[in-house]
Amino acid sequence: MLRPTKKTNKTVPNGKTVTTNTSGTFFTRVICLLITALTVTAVFTVIWTNPLSIDSYTHIAIGEHVLQFGVIPSHGNLSFKLTDPSLEWISHSWLSDVLLYMGQSISLRAGIFIILLPLLALSVYLVYLLLPRPRFTLPNILLLSITTIISSGFWRYQPFIFMIPLQLALMVIISRWHQGDKKTVWFIPLIFVLWANLAGGYIIIPALYCILTGITTLAASLLEANTHPRHLKAFGIAVTAGMLLSLFNPYGARIWMYWLTVIAVVYQNRSFSSLIGALTTYNQTSTRQAYSSLYLTLFTAYSGIIVIWIISSLVKNGRPALARIIPYLSHVMLMMLGYFWVRFIPFSVFILLPLAASAWAIWSNTSGSRSKIKPLSVVGLTCTYAVLPLTIIFAPPLTPAPRTPQQLADVIKDVKVPENILTTYDNTGYIMYTNPEYKMLLDAQDDLIDDGSLITNYQPVGNYASAFQNVSQTQSIHTAIISRDVSGLSQTLASDQKWALIYFDDNGAIFVDRNTIPENKLIGIELKHVNLETNLGFSAASATESARELEAFIDRFPENYFAKGQLATVYRIIRAYNPAREQLLSIPKQFWTFATYTELGRLEAAQGKCKSAETAFQTALSYRNEKNYSRTVLDIAVLYAGCLGDKKKAKHYFQRYNSFLVTANEREKLNALTKQFGIDFSD
Repeated sequence: MLRPTKKTNKTVPNGKTVTTNTSGTFFTRVICLLITALTVTAVFTVIWTNPLSIDSYTHIAIGEHVLQFGVIPSHGNLSFKLTDPSLEWISHSWLSDVLLYMGQSISLRAGIFIILLPLLALSVYLVYLLLPRPRFTLPNILLLSITTIISSGFWRYQPFIFMIPLQLALMVIISRWHQGDKKTVWFIPLIFVLWANLAGGYIIIPALYCILTGITTLAASLLEANTHPRHLKAFGIAVTAGMLLSLFNPYGARIWMYWLTVIAVVYQNRSFSSLIGALTTYNQTSTRQAYSSLYLTLFTAYSGIIVIWIISSLVKNGRPALARIIPYLSHVMLMMLGYFWVRFIPFSVFILLPLAASAWAIWSNTSGSRSKIKPLSVVGLTCTYAVLPLTIIFAPPLTPAPRTPQQLADVIKDVKVPENILTTYDNTGYIMYTNPEYKMLLDAQDDLIDDGSLITNYQPVGNYASAFQNVSQTQSIHTAIISRDVSGLSQTLASDQKWALIYFDDNGAIFVDRNTIPENKLIGIELKHVNLETNLGFSAASATESARELEAFIDRFPENYFAKGQLATVYRIIRAYNPAREQLLSIPKQFWTFATYTELGRLEAAQGKCKSAETAFQTALSYRNEKNYSRTVLDIAVLYAGCLGDKKKAKHYFQRYNSFLVTANEREKLNALTKQFGIDFSD
């Protein structure tokens, strides 16, 4: 229950007496400070846990190259790929890359304090300046809190973090221009120049924003909003000058074409190009493993609340509410960008905040008695947004660090693998960073398959035999480092006798061309019985030989927990259950993944321990994501159908597996399996 408000009379310079609510102000400040403290702690927890993305090391390596050689690397400096000049990769974020490298040159943790947190603090302050006055109110602070927390899930060591304060600074400039300060628009060209060199590939963002701002400003003036259409001419000149000055970058007008590449990538990722695809992907993704999922969920709820507030405001307050909201409609374009290109979520949440605060203010003043609606709204917001940071602090979501293929990089150095090296998307940056003497195939996915089926390169099914053969011949590839996610490509190389497997872990696998490495060098390092062409990872007929090979491999790489799990599987197949359990238990718990728990479930099921197997499989599912948990679903379906005799649950999980992206052959096997257990999908 809130304390009674104490009223204090104060005489102001004009002689009038103003009554202020001192206890209410004190209470508000205490709550705001508490929420702020919780937010800072929660955000620091998230960023400190996982500051990297799979692209971070690429940008750090490029920044190091610029400082070391004094030139911005071209496509030919980093890649051996033969391509048309129009398709060559360009370092459009070269200045950001330099700053990122300098920030982490002492250590990555130092980079968090030098780069990440200061830029986040600057962004929060700039968006605070955009809030409707009075700014320091409980609803505004609560909205700012939830915005900051949502953005933190995507605040990574990436060039896009420099774009966010630039965009917010642009919005502050335009906001002051709306308030009548026409001189501020002459800072717009500076924003464009900085953007062109910090993240030039996305220069289209401020351009579109300014164009939409001009349109909405004109529309708002027609509705008698507090805008200044007479200043539109100066605004247009400033924006045009900014676009022209943006050409002063190392690549000139080429940066203005990069947005076409972005659209092409988004289009190819079909799971996000249709509502059904997006819902399917979201439904099959856990909010625990993929750090983006939790914050995307929050962002979705946040956006939904804003839509409700806007509609309610328009219904209850009509034209005046529309006039106040129209200037913010250009932000919606950036909200859509956040949905289509997930890493731009901070754009969306920061830029939508002024709209959210304005919509809430209108809604709370027009949704009934102010004496009732405001306290209820404040208490509701306080409870909701106080629980969120507390949850992240005391029960944080699983935020696995992006793959850092350190052992892959070490093997490359030790073996001195032959060039050229093909790397898939999530290994390229780290290999480039740790082995700068090698050139990489920077955009290999464009060559592996045609543009019409690009996304299949990142799915767990596919056949790339002819495409890879063509690429390897054209580009003279003699070493391939294949991500575990691109299992279709791994299977292609595993089935080709030309390629020898010399290393594998949970990051990926290294294959070398037998014709380019001495045969005596392969002795002792080639894995002849580890077969990535099969789901098991080996052939059941040669399980005993596979066990011996894996034992020797683990002796060489004792911290390769993926190989230990593989050996446990081999032991289970040959019914050596105790050694299998010993291998699993030798893996430290903090390194257990869905695959480890799945193997434990299979081991328990093989020994007839049905309830223990069910517990292990359910634990594995809590770690799931779309690409890696379909086999676990099939395992638990079989467990329910056979060992536990629960056909209702079995049918549920069989249907769930049937909804995944599996091959036609897998579906035929599934139909045969369900018939074996007497389960009919048509019931």
